[in-house]
Amino acid sequence: MVCKRSVSVDGASFVGLREAGRALGMSASCVLAHIRRGRPGWFYHDQGQLAAAPNLRRRPVLADGTTYYSLRQAARSHGIPVSTALQMIRGGVWRYADGGPARGMRHRACPVSVDGVAYRSLCVAGRALGISASAVRLRAANRWDGYRMLDGQP
Repeated sequence: MVCKRSVSVDGASFVGLREAGRALGMSASCVLAHIRRGRPGWFYHDQGQLAAAPNLRRRPVLADGTTYYSLRQAARSHGIPVSTALQMIRGGVWRYADGGPARGMRHRACPVSVDGVAYRSLCVAGRALGISASAVRLRAANRWDGYRMLDGQP
């Protein structure tokens, strides 16, 4: 026998998820999803109200000295598409208010030193030396004479 847990939805009590779903015109899985997400007023009686899950897609944006609630709001106030606003964040013109990097920015400049000359990235060093950036990276990783990564990288 399955043990039913009593559910409270906006002050109304129900014996289980199915009963709550039938009364509200939705499936039991939808009721469960609302409970798990911490929707205010939706909870199991034995568990109590859960904290609302943070919205990971919405991050405050700092654009032109003004903090906006989301990237979409910043884009709308400047009259540009969201894709252009995202490019402005990735380009460093705007930034997220929490100071974190933009999603999708995994490739960072890797400073390197070759024969005592510091370069800001592997690509810049490769262009100056006439070789590819991957060749510079491999030489620094294999500790060739004069090649080394900066900022504590191997």
